[in-house]
Amino acid sequence: MLLYGAPKIGKSTFCSRAEDALFIATEPGLNHLEVASVQVNSWREFLEAMALLANGDHGFKILVIDTIDKLCDFCDIEVCDNAKIQTLGDMGFGKGYTIYKNELKRVFTKVFALNMGVILTSHAQIIEVDTPAGRQTKWMPTFEKRAREILMPMVDIIGFAQNIVDINDKGERVEKRVMQTKTSSLWEAGDRTGRLPETLPFSYQAFEKALIKKEK
Repeated sequence: MLLYGAPKIGKSTFCSRAEDALFIATEPGLNHLEVASVQVNSWREFLEAMALLANGDHGFKILVIDTIDKLCDFCDIEVCDNAKIQTLGDMGFGKGYTIYKNELKRVFTKVFALNMGVILTSHAQIIEVDTPAGRQTKWMPTFEKRAREILMPMVDIIGFAQNIVDINDKGERVEKRVMQTKTSSLWEAGDRTGRLPETLPFSYQAFEKALIKKEK
């Protein structure tokens, strides 16, 4: 699953409600949560953590990478360091970008093959995209486009968390947090499982209940 939304909307809190979750923390911000976490500060440290998980000698059921944005930056830095260049574009003929994308695909093919659920978190941004009706703005995850091209097709669910204004039984306007699971002209989302409603309350309990109900 890829979960994205505005900063402070509660993505980490959402993930912390998953049973037996392990956070791979690439950014600060988990101090307020009582979760099992491993801080990684480089691509190599991430690979070391994944090697330990692959051994299977642990009780974790869900792997949370918080955030994928920073982890992709670590991969970029690793490729540049290995090639002794400053930026991926310095390699010429797009070779640096190809190595970067191949490395992401190689590693995350193994990550998604772990006997665990996986949640990637990202922030949200509004960007311009080309559509049959012309260019328009759309909410998308903030991690780099080349990484999105690799990782987004690999996940089963893309959830967009947002605040919306609704009307309660008293006719009052109230703000609430929801997760969108179907893509639209306004945001990127998706549900390959076919189990989730188009919009559901932004809580892990509601998300899990919807998945289990459909399974039954």
